Amino acid sequence: MIERETLLKEMNEHRRTIKIATWRTFKRNKISFLSLLIILSVSVLSMLGIVYTPYDPYKPSFSEALMLPSLTHPLGTDWLGRDILSRIIAGGKYTLGLAFVAIVIGATIGTFLGLASGYYLGLIGATIQRIMEVFLIL
Repeated sequence: MIERETLLKEMNEHRRTIKIATWRTFKRNKISFLSLLIILSVSVLSMLGIVYTPYDPYKPSFSEALMLPSLTHPLGTDWLGRDILSRIIAGGKYTLGLAFVAIVIGATIGTFLGLASGYYLGLIGATIQRIMEVFLIL
């Protein structure tokens, strides 16, 4: 019984070591790390945008049209005077929701096609695999 506990402990240590090494390698690649930070910040802003946006993203304000970035409008305004940051936040929640739905649908269809391809090993399985390879090429 002690051997099993020791083995499990060593396996957990090995997993932790791999995770730490992967994270350190990821942090060294500045472009990857910056991309992760941008994606996470847009995701968090979009989730918070459900509750709060600094300005109404749909209401035009012609007196503030085409303003450069400033403290009041960090990303500036568009040609109708709408705050660009508010529009990004408001649009992000729809984009994240749509992406989540697309991932769930794709994973569901892929799972069923993979199960069918593995179960029917003959002509049906090979046909499903070739069709998926065509989709991957596109």
